[in-house]
Amino acid sequence: MRVEVLIREGPLKGQSFELNLGRVTLGREPGGHGLRLVDDPMVSDLHGELREETGQIVYVNHSPNGSAVDGITINREKGLTSGSLIRVGESYLLEIRLSEAEPVVEEKEPIWRSGRLKSPAVRLGLVGWILALLGLVYVATKDSEKGLVEQFQSIRKNYLKECKEKMGLSETACQSRIELAEDLVSKLEALERRDLDREARRIYDQLIAIDGDFRSPIYHYAVRNRGKLGRK
Repeated sequence: MRVEVLIREGPLKGQSFELNLGRVTLGREPGGHGLRLVDDPMVSDLHGELREETGQIVYVNHSPNGSAVDGITINREKGLTSGSLIRVGESYLLEIRLSEAEPVVEEKEPIWRSGRLKSPAVRLGLVGWILALLGLVYVATKDSEKGLVEQFQSIRKNYLKECKEKMGLSETACQSRIELAEDLVSKLEALERRDLDREARRIYDQLIAIDGDFRSPIYHYAVRNRGKLGRK
C-alpha cells in the first residue's frame, strides 16, 4: 500500500511526503527517517507514528499534548482511511492518502509491430482515439484564452464528482481540497499581472500538490498554466 502525507496547514503547508510503511514516526525530533514537523512548540519531539497493522494504516499518539483524527481527540491510536485528517500541535493538519501499489504490468509487443493495424476495427478505433485527443487539445486551447479565475470556475463544477469517483476520496476531503485550491487561485492573477513569476510558480506547485494525481482537474489546471509563465 502507498501512503502519502500532505501537509494542509502549518509551517510546511503544501509539502507532501510518500512514506514507506512499516512504521514512520513524526514530531519535532522524530529521529531516523521520521517526518520532521518544525516551528510549532506544541509538537512533541516524538509526537506520534504511522504504522501498518494487518493491512490497515493506524495513527498512534505518543504526545501528552494529544492529537486529533478527523476532529476527534485521541490519546492512543486510531485507524485511518484515505482522506483522514490528523491535527498535530497548534498548527499542523496532515491529510493521509492511501492507494494500492501499482501492479507490475507485463510488457507487450507494440501494436505497430504486431500486424494488428491491418484490422479495419483496430484502424477505426485508432481514428476515434486520435479525434478524441484532438478534441481535448481544442478544449484546452479555448480554456487558455480565459482568465485564471474563470478557468478554475469551469473545472470547479465537475471537481467534486471527479474527486470522489476517480480518486476515491470522501466528500469532506474533496470539499476541503477545492476550498484550498480556490484560496490559492485567488492570489494568482494579481501575481501574474505584476509579473511575479517566481511567487506564481510556488503557488502552482502547491496546487499540483493538492491532489498530486494526473487524473485531477486541479492538477491539469496548474500544470497547464504554470507552463505559460515567462512566455508573455
